Amino acid sequence: MASKKSVIVAIRVDSGSQMGSGHLMRCLSLAGELTRSGARVTFICRELPGHLCRYLEREGHTVVRLREPEREISSDAEPSGWLQVPEHEDGEETAEALRRVGARVLVVDHYGIGSEWERLQRPWVERIVVIDDQADRKHCCDVLVDPNYFGKQTNHRYDGLVPANCRMLLGPRYALLQREYRYFHSAMIPRTEAPRRVLIFFGGSDSTDETSKALRALSTTGLAHLAVDVVLGPNYPSPANVTELVARRPGTTLHTNLPSLAGLMFRADLAIGAGGVTTSERLCMGLPSIVITVAANQEGPVASLSEDCAVIWAGSSSTVSVYHLAGIIEAFLRTPSSPPDWVDGRGASRVAAMIIPPLHEQLVLRRATVADARLIFEWRNEPTAREMSFDSAEIHWEAHLRWFESKLRDNDVLLFIGDIDDLPVAQVRIEFRNSEAHLSYGVDADFRGLCIGASLVERVVKFVGRMPVGGYVARVKIANEGSRKIFNRLGWRETIHGSELEFRLERAKSHTEAGVIAPVVGKSVPVK
Repeated sequence: MASKKSVIVAIRVDSGSQMGSGHLMRCLSLAGELTRSGARVTFICRELPGHLCRYLEREGHTVVRLREPEREISSDAEPSGWLQVPEHEDGEETAEALRRVGARVLVVDHYGIGSEWERLQRPWVERIVVIDDQADRKHCCDVLVDPNYFGKQTNHRYDGLVPANCRMLLGPRYALLQREYRYFHSAMIPRTEAPRRVLIFFGGSDSTDETSKALRALSTTGLAHLAVDVVLGPNYPSPANVTELVARRPGTTLHTNLPSLAGLMFRADLAIGAGGVTTSERLCMGLPSIVITVAANQEGPVASLSEDCAVIWAGSSSTVSVYHLAGIIEAFLRTPSSPPDWVDGRGASRVAAMIIPPLHEQLVLRRATVADARLIFEWRNEPTAREMSFDSAEIHWEAHLRWFESKLRDNDVLLFIGDIDDLPVAQVRIEFRNSEAHLSYGVDADFRGLCIGASLVERVVKFVGRMPVGGYVARVKIANEGSRKIFNRLGWRETIHGSELEFRLERAKSHTEAGVIAPVVGKSVPVK
C-alpha cells in the first residue's frame, strides 16, 4: 500500500430516524483514528430521513451523498431492508463515488450490504473492511470486524461466510469507541458506595420511547431518591413527553446533542439503555447496565453478555413494563455488581492499525504497572502465544494476578510495555540471574509481522546495557520460527538443546549510544 499520507479511506455507512446513529458513530470513531494515522477519510452516505450527513461535515469529514430513495422507510423495516434501494444500484453508485475520490480502502458498515455488492467495489479499492454484527450473509472482504460478544461462539460465527484469508477481528477488544473512553477507562476507580446516580440513554432515535418508560420506573416509590441524567438522541420521536416527565421528577437533568456520553457514564452508578454500540461504551466505563433490547438483532449479543454477568437483560421492549423495570432496578440497588473489564477503549486504534499499519520506529517503552495485568493476561492466553510457550496450559486470572504482582515487586525483574500512539502492542520481561539478563517478549497478535519484536529487543538491550550485566540470554521453542529469525538477524548466538533454542548475546564494550527509558513507572519515553 502507498504511504500513509496518500491513503484515502472511504466509509460506506447510513444513519436515519429508523436505523438510528450507532453504525455512523462507531464509523466516526474509526475515522478519527484513521485521520490520526495520516489517512484521508471520505464518508459515502445515502440521504435517508433523519440522516446525519451535516453532523459528519461539522466534524470535518468529506461526505459524498447518495440520492434520497423514492420510497419512505417503513416503521417496521428490518435490517435487510435498510439499504432502501436495490443492492446492485447502490453498489454502482458507490463504485462511482470510489472512482471519483480515489479511495484505496473501503470500510462498509451496513446491514443491507453483502458479498455481491462488495465484489462490485473490488476493481476500485485494494482492501475491503466490513463491520458487521449479524453473521447472516456472506462477505467478500479482507478484514471483518465484529465487536460483539457471543460467548464461546464469538470466534466461529462467520465460519463459511468470509474468504479463507480474511482477517477476523472479533470480540469486545475491537469495540469502536471515541478516544475519550480510553482516557476515562484509565482513570476509573471502583464503584464501592451505594448507587446514587442513573443514566438513561436509548440511542439516537428510541422509536418505542423506552426513555419515558425508564423515567416512569424511576419515579416509583423507593427510586425517587436517585439522581437521573436523561440523554436524547437527534432523532428522538417525542421529546415533549420526556421533557414533561423530567420537569415532574426532582433531581433529573435532560441532555441533548451531546458529542459523547463518557463524562456522564464516568459519574453514573447505573445505566438503563438499549443494546448496540452504547453497550460497549458502558462496559469500557465499568458501568453496570440494565438493557432493554429494542431490535431483534440486539438479543443475541445481549443474551450472551447477560449470561456472563456483563449486563442485566430486562427483556425486549415489547415485554418490559414500567413496574417490571422498577423491580429490576430495586434488585440492583440491593445487590450492586460490576461488569467484567473487557473493553479498554482502544478498539478503534486496533482496527485502524489493520487498515494503516503502524511503523515499528514509532515504538515507545514504558514500565508496566498493575493496570496492565489484564492486558498481559490476554496476551499470554492468546492461542499462538500459548503454543509458543514452554507451559502451554491456559493461565487462570487469579494465578496470573499473583504472578504479575510478584514480578512487579521483584527488584531483579523489569517489565515493560511497548506502545505505539498510546496503543499497547508488545511486552518484554527481563530477569537478572547470575550476572546475566534473561529476556522474554511477546507481541500482540494483531501486530505480528511488522518488525515490532526486533525493535523491542534492540531497545531493551540498549537500556539494560547500561547495567552491570555480563550478557543476555533468551530461550524459545525450536518451532518458534518468528523469534528465531529475529534473534538471528540481531546477531545473537544460537544453540540447540533438544526442542529448545538458546540465544546469547555478549555485552557490548560500549553502550554510550543507549537510549533513555523512563525511570518513573508508567511514564513513556522513546528509546532511540
